[in-house]
Amino acid sequence: MLSFLVNLLFAVLITMWLITVIAPESWRYPSILSDSAILPVLLWLNGFMLLNRLFQRGWFVTRYYGLAEGLLSAPRMMWSNFVNFFANLRALRQVMAMGDSRRVAWDKTTHEFPALTKAQRVPLGHRLVEKGLLTEEQLEAAITSPVRRRLGRELLLREYIDSTQLVQELAEQLELEWAPLNPFKIDRRLIDAVPRRVASHYGVLPVAEEGDTLVLASEGPVSQVSLGAISRQLKRPVRSRLAPQGRVTLGIRYWYASPRQNADMRHMLEVLERHQDDEALLERVSRHQVLLGNLLQVRGMVPPTLFNQAMIDFDAEKMSLGEHLISRGMITQEVLEQALADQASEQQAAYRIVREVA
Repeated sequence: MLSFLVNLLFAVLITMWLITVIAPESWRYPSILSDSAILPVLLWLNGFMLLNRLFQRGWFVTRYYGLAEGLLSAPRMMWSNFVNFFANLRALRQVMAMGDSRRVAWDKTTHEFPALTKAQRVPLGHRLVEKGLLTEEQLEAAITSPVRRRLGRELLLREYIDSTQLVQELAEQLELEWAPLNPFKIDRRLIDAVPRRVASHYGVLPVAEEGDTLVLASEGPVSQVSLGAISRQLKRPVRSRLAPQGRVTLGIRYWYASPRQNADMRHMLEVLERHQDDEALLERVSRHQVLLGNLLQVRGMVPPTLFNQAMIDFDAEKMSLGEHLISRGMITQEVLEQALADQASEQQAAYRIVREVA
C-alpha cells in the first residue's frame, strides 16, 4: 500500500516539475526541501540506494535474459507496486468473502527461471519402464489403484520395486544426491544438533557432517527456502540428500519420539533397534511408514497450498499436526479422525511384520 502511494506522489512531483519547465511563467510550486538541512542528505542517500538496487536488478536480469529485459527491469519495479496494490485488494475481498483468512488458499505467482537443466523431466513411472524395472501392465495397475497413494509408495507396497531402486530413480529425476540410511545407526551427537521441532517440522534427519556443514536426509526434495530457514535456526550451513522410503520417518519416530507415541509404535521401534542389521526387515517395515501430513495431501483432505501455509507456524513441541490444522480451521475433527484411521491402517501391516519377528 505504501509503495503504491509513493509512486503516486512521485508522479505528482514529476507533473509539478514538468509544469515549471513547459510554462516558466506559471505559478511556481514551493520546494519540498524547504529550509531543512537534513532532508536533502536523506534524499541523496535514498537516491543512491535506489540506484544501487536498480543496478543490481538490471545487471542480473541482463546476465540471464539479455540487455532488453535488463533495461525493462527498472520500469517493472514500479509496475510491480501497482500489481501488489491490487493483489492486496483482491486478498482483502477473498478474506471478507470467506470470513476467515486461515481458509483462504492464496494465489501464488508463477515464476519462469532460466533453463539451467532439462526443461522437462521424464515421469517416474516411465523412467522405471524404460529401465526395465517395471512393466507397462504393472504401471497401469499402480496408477489405477482405488486407494490414493503416491506412485512410489504404491509400487513399493505392491513389491514391484524396492526402496533403493525408487530413491535412485527419484534422485536421478530430480538431479539430487542420495545415500542409503539406517536410521538406528546415527551418531547421537548429530541428533542433538537438531531440535525435535526442526526435524519434525521439515521431515529431516541429521546423518553426517562435512566440515561445518550439516547433512540432512529426507524422503523428498527440501526446498532452498526450507534449507535457508533450517540453517538460520541451527546457525550453521546445511544441505540435504534423499534417503530410501520410510527411513527418515522411522528415524524421526525413534530419535525424536513424541510424548503421544503409542505402545505399538514403541514396541516396533524397539524390535527394529534390536534387529538393526536386518536390512530385509527394515525394508519391509519402511514400506508402510507414512506421515500424517503426506496422507492428508495425497488423499485430498488438505490442498498442498493450504498445508504449506499451515506449516509456517507449526510447532511440534506445542501441539500435534492434527490439532494445529484444526486450530487453523483447515480440517475438522471428523477429517482428522478419518486420516488417523487411514494412517493406523497403513501402520498395522508394519506392526504385524514386527510381531512375526519378535
